[in-house]
Amino acid sequence: MWAPSPSGSPSPWSSASPSVPRSPAPSGWRATMIFVGALALVVIAGVAAFLPALPGVPAIPLRRRLAPLGHRPVLLGLVGTVVGATGNFMTFSYIAVIADDLGRSGPGQLAFLVSLMGIASACGALIGGRAADSWGAGRTIVLALSLQVSSTLLLAVFGWAWPGSVSVVAVALLLAGWGIFGGALNPPLQTRLLSLAGDAGNEVVALNSSCLFLGISLSGGLGGLVLAGLGPVAVLAAAGAVGAVSVLILSWSIYGDKAARSQNA
Repeated sequence: MWAPSPSGSPSPWSSASPSVPRSPAPSGWRATMIFVGALALVVIAGVAAFLPALPGVPAIPLRRRLAPLGHRPVLLGLVGTVVGATGNFMTFSYIAVIADDLGRSGPGQLAFLVSLMGIASACGALIGGRAADSWGAGRTIVLALSLQVSSTLLLAVFGWAWPGSVSVVAVALLLAGWGIFGGALNPPLQTRLLSLAGDAGNEVVALNSSCLFLGISLSGGLGGLVLAGLGPVAVLAAAGAVGAVSVLILSWSIYGDKAARSQNA
């Protein structure tokens, strides 16, 4: 869902999952890292060749960069980004062991599932942008995130009900939903934050990107603790629970702000 993301952030997606427990090819995981690095070099060359040079801007003091955090709706939105990314990427970070535990997915099936998640997320970003234009950013944020959490929790239920024998088709459908709804979250979230930022739009975009990567970092640690203690299906349950908390935070940010403005009107 982040390649490139609507927030302008670099992509944590690649053609391989970071938790692959066994080599998908005779050349092993090192070849995958070399391949990803080669793709990055191609992108660097393309950026250098085709993006126009822009004039520099004066350095912005740290106090100004952090000033948007003093605006409660912005702060809640950014906290929601951290919590949402934590829950979101717990599933992705450990998708290899999760898919293996759900339906004994082999390397070929895993490659298909990871690719499906990425393609679905890209499609979701397009859908989320159109939905934000039609329904409003706030409603789209809450709906998209709620549906992604539901997809994650359904995977956990299937894993507990049919351990090791969940159909790869069912897993693929739910992971496609995970990707579409997660991808649909980014455009309205970015739109809402920019609408709240005023003249501090660049600062809010930068803060949102930092919050996104903080959540990704936390997802690996928290997901690893859950995996070590309770197993792969519990990672899905934990991801869904964390995602539900992010729904509450973002709903508070969106609808609490609307209620406060109505009372002040």
